[in-house]
Amino acid sequence: LWWYGNYAWHRKSIRTKYFPVVYMAQGEAWNRIAEETASRPAVIAYWGTAVIFHLFGAELQNRLVNLRLHAEDEPRPIELTSNQSIYLQLARQRRAKVDVAYWLDQLRDHQVDFLYLVDDPALGGVRAELSNAAANPHLLQLIFQKDNVYLYQVNGKGF
Repeated sequence: LWWYGNYAWHRKSIRTKYFPVVYMAQGEAWNRIAEETASRPAVIAYWGTAVIFHLFGAELQNRLVNLRLHAEDEPRPIELTSNQSIYLQLARQRRAKVDVAYWLDQLRDHQVDFLYLVDDPALGGVRAELSNAAANPHLLQLIFQKDNVYLYQVNGKGF
């Protein structure tokens, strides 16, 4: 298709301008990830949002992983209550326990380069991950934070 090259170039050139306008802090974090992964693909761990497509990168070069907080961190049957969303109830059930050593082992085993967090209380928040990161500044360096979005770079040599 003769027109696709020009279309792709134009789309790529305006993406960085419109991400922050449309997606606010998440869009700015996606731009930062695009800058950081322009020369080499990365492994990105995430939590707190279902809007993850842009974490894969413009060429879909990045690999995404979702880190569990403990070995039994899996969806299980729960008794739903009518005054809370199912997402919040499931998140609270899964995130009731935190095993920092297990979480750090996953960072190492998956060879995670970046940790992307969106703190949405309606989806359970990311308090546990933020605490883990604060307790391990030699492994996780905050490189972007705005509103409720956090992006850490993982120092793999610190393991």
